[in-house]
Amino acid sequence: MKDYQQKFDNFLKDNEAKRCRAMRKVNRERELTNKKQADLLALQEEMKSLVKERDKLMKRVKKNAIYPRFLDKVVQASPQFQEVRQLMSRYYTLKLMSEDLLQITQQNQESMEKSQAQLAHFTKQGNDTILQYNNTLSHLQSQLDEARAEGMIWESRWAHIQNTAAKKTLLLGTIKMATLNLYQSVCKRAKDTGDAPIAPEDTLKQLEKIQTFLSDLISMWEEVSRSRSLLPGASITDRMIWTQLTQKMENVFMIVFEQRWNVFSVARGAGRSGYAHFPLGQSGAGSCFKAPLESPSKAKQ
Repeated sequence: MKDYQQKFDNFLKDNEAKRCRAMRKVNRERELTNKKQADLLALQEEMKSLVKERDKLMKRVKKNAIYPRFLDKVVQASPQFQEVRQLMSRYYTLKLMSEDLLQITQQNQESMEKSQAQLAHFTKQGNDTILQYNNTLSHLQSQLDEARAEGMIWESRWAHIQNTAAKKTLLLGTIKMATLNLYQSVCKRAKDTGDAPIAPEDTLKQLEKIQTFLSDLISMWEEVSRSRSLLPGASITDRMIWTQLTQKMENVFMIVFEQRWNVFSVARGAGRSGYAHFPLGQSGAGSCFKAPLESPSKAKQ
């Protein structure tokens, strides 16, 4: 009896265990079914989208079906290509080349725009520089015009100076010739003093010699005039004659002195710092002398 009871308990336990396992299996199957149902719904949605995509692609295929036929006709008409693949390869090559050329064109366009900007900047800078140079040129042109005007004034002055110098040179030559003739006359009439003869080109010493001679002559003449005027038998007419002769001698003396002053003045005006160079005689020899700064009026005093 105990054995049957033990077996019956074991049987109940086995049934309970099987029932539990069956319940767990049912739960798993139910969960799996639910999961599969969700997957099925997702797959159905995906299938619907794929069907739509398929329909869309079918329409596109039908729409683009003309292109393969067109490519076949191109291959048949062109001896350069044997297959459509070659034509597509050529197309892709040209497309890549076109993209490269487009990129190069864009780069060149950017470079050209940059160069144009630089050109505009340099052009503006060059125009500013040219304007500045034009202003400087205008200023320099005005200075040049002023310099030319001043140069014309100085040229006219130089021509006047040359004409004046030529006249003074001619006057000096005339004075020298007259002085030489007068000196030769004085030497003929003067007593032999034992002095060395003066060179023909030494006009100053000649004038000094003439001045000394005339001074001595005037002194002698004044003494003679004074002695003649004091004579008891001298008349008023004789005294007037002697006075006039004395005045004429003084006038001659002043003329010689003025000639000497003219020589000094011409020499001082023709040269620099009171010096001048004048040719004398046939040989072209000259004399250089310094004109003294005294006038005939001072010399008369």
